[in-house]
Amino acid sequence: MFHPRRLLPALRAFGAAGALSLGLVAPAAALSPDELWQAWQDQLEEAGFTITARILHEDDLLILDRLALTLPRGPEPDAPRGFALELRGLQLRQLAAGLVQVELPAALPFSVDTARGTDVWRGQGRLLQDKFVMRVHEAEDELVHDFTAGALNLSLDELVTDGVAHEDAVRVIAEDLSGSIRIGDGLARRTEMRSVLYDIDLPAADQRDRVRVSGRMEGLEAAGRTDPPAIAAAGPGVSRESHLTYASGQMQAELLDEETTFALSTASGGGTLTAMSDGSRMEVSAHNRNMAFAIEGDALSLPLSGKIGDLGLKTAGPVTSDIAPSPFSLDLRLTDVTPPDMFWPFIDPKGAIPRAPLSFSASISGMKQAAEVGEGVALADLPMTGAGRVVRLDVDDLSLTGAGARIGGKGSFTLDPSQPSRFGPFPKAEGRLDLRGDGLIALLEKLGDSGVIPSALVLAAPLYLSIFAEQEGNADILTTILRLTANESLQVNGRTLIP
Repeated sequence: MFHPRRLLPALRAFGAAGALSLGLVAPAAALSPDELWQAWQDQLEEAGFTITARILHEDDLLILDRLALTLPRGPEPDAPRGFALELRGLQLRQLAAGLVQVELPAALPFSVDTARGTDVWRGQGRLLQDKFVMRVHEAEDELVHDFTAGALNLSLDELVTDGVAHEDAVRVIAEDLSGSIRIGDGLARRTEMRSVLYDIDLPAADQRDRVRVSGRMEGLEAAGRTDPPAIAAAGPGVSRESHLTYASGQMQAELLDEETTFALSTASGGGTLTAMSDGSRMEVSAHNRNMAFAIEGDALSLPLSGKIGDLGLKTAGPVTSDIAPSPFSLDLRLTDVTPPDMFWPFIDPKGAIPRAPLSFSASISGMKQAAEVGEGVALADLPMTGAGRVVRLDVDDLSLTGAGARIGGKGSFTLDPSQPSRFGPFPKAEGRLDLRGDGLIALLEKLGDSGVIPSALVLAAPLYLSIFAEQEGNADILTTILRLTANESLQVNGRTLIP
């Protein structure tokens, strides 16, 4: 059964091989077309590719009339079956002063044929280019690849999964590109793009549903570095960092099945994305500002829309499997959140509750052992996926502010992945969570006045309050200590609620 995550190994391989066509993989050497081509071959063979090519020489040109790259299946049982890419008409032109110009044909076809376990998929696509120019020169023991392009269009025209063909599965178009790649002791890259458009239409895991994602980003700047400068470098000892900024963006996502439709659309005032890895751990941080969102679906009578003034996410953790657990962390912050228009009239028709924007923050850390999948890396290579066995979970800070009230919390739990919890499909846990609420009593009374909560329940609240919380004197401050014991009985302020 197909899942979009299974595209990752082949897309990594295609990206590596595609780097050849952009001239990104040449070590420092004297620049003639033949020497540059030999350098590319050395890099590709080191990455595991088998290379066959028909080479023509014509005056100052080296023409790769037909170039086939294949990545054989690895020895692991779950390794991809293979990868194939065919390039035609790639040219290396000798220029004056030791320059080599890399010239691409207007259309560069490729094909992918791979499998993982019993799941098989095949894809065919093209890389189209308009006004692509790359010139390579040597400076200070580095090869410098300067390039420009009116547009690059990468399309996966057909994807076959479980014998079913899906047309126009993926398309990514980058417009008005310029940048450079410097290769020496490391590989440094910089790219500027006026815009990137993407359109993805893939089957969901059960093949009956479809996932469609499309959007556009404007004013992009990307930079990064890899040490050492290997085409397919990965694993411990390999350092990577990437930075992306963009001025604005839009995205539309749809989940469709035979009966219902769910759609999410967003618009952003720009943001940043940074990723750093030493091969065994990764840190990712993202920031998004002035984001508007809308949710529609057959289950909703009206669309829901809102705004988020600032959204920040930072995560760090292991990405390769190890015997000993390693630290991980996750920080999520949302500020100036404006809920859908119908939210306040529904819970507060009389306007008694302050309607300032909401905010939420959570800081979580702990210890976990990364999961090992396929190529010996954690699922999707990102610690934010949660792949792995968490053995300790610390709630360093938890805060929700809005409607004139605030709820905060801190806590710590020890988890035993070898024993299932009796509360659900997750590990058995032991620990405590301390909660504090400010302004909750006043909020409860206002909700009673508005009719959202029955007045009888508000009047009876003091009788039941002591079961769930303790009040600090006469102040509008409530505290609660939730504790999970070794046998997973739940205690609230020292009293057993669930034996």
